Amino acid sequence: MTNVAGFYALEALIGAIWAAAIIAVADFLIAAFVLLAASKSQPGSEIDFAFDVRKLAVESVQADARDLKLTIDALGEEMKNVRATIAGFVQNPLDAAAQKLLIPAALSILRGLRSKKVQP
Repeated sequence: MTNVAGFYALEALIGAIWAAAIIAVADFLIAAFVLLAASKSQPGSEIDFAFDVRKLAVESVQADARDLKLTIDALGEEMKNVRATIAGFVQNPLDAAAQKLLIPAALSILRGLRSKKVQP
């Protein structure tokens, strides 16, 4: 808004073309001053802290991605095992039933009998 006010003030005195030129030169001088001041300033300790926080955040995201990949890989292996179990049951239902049901049941019964004999 200051540019517009300055332009209208100068326009009445020296004309539109010269008023625009003076405002443009003033804008360039202000921009040069700001660039000069910015080039001489040094970043403080805040920038180092910001870089450290960024580094920690990137490492955390990478660790989460690795954990997610391991979880997905384990899930894939479990799905393969379930698929193999179902395929084995479909092909040989009695063998699969014996391996998955009868053998653990028999072992459980034997352990139960053994534990009763050991106790006085």
